Amino acid sequence: MVKYSKRLKTLADLRRFLAAQITALDRNEIDENRLRCLAYGLGVLAGIIKDSELEARLTALEHAATEAHP
Repeated sequence: MVKYSKRLKTLADLRRFLAAQITALDRNEIDENRLRCLAYGLGVLAGIIKDSELEARLTALEHAATEAHP
């Protein structure tokens, strides 16, 4: 199991992490196939984060609507 020292919880976290990996590729510190896999995984994670944020917002709106009209 891979353990990362970076917490990838927000889209900003993902952006910074990916930028660092692109820089590492430019410096020949990582392989392009590794970057390709990381970028794919980050894209999937970004979708999950977006969906989670949307779900939380929708839940809050539904709660506010039921509180306003009991």
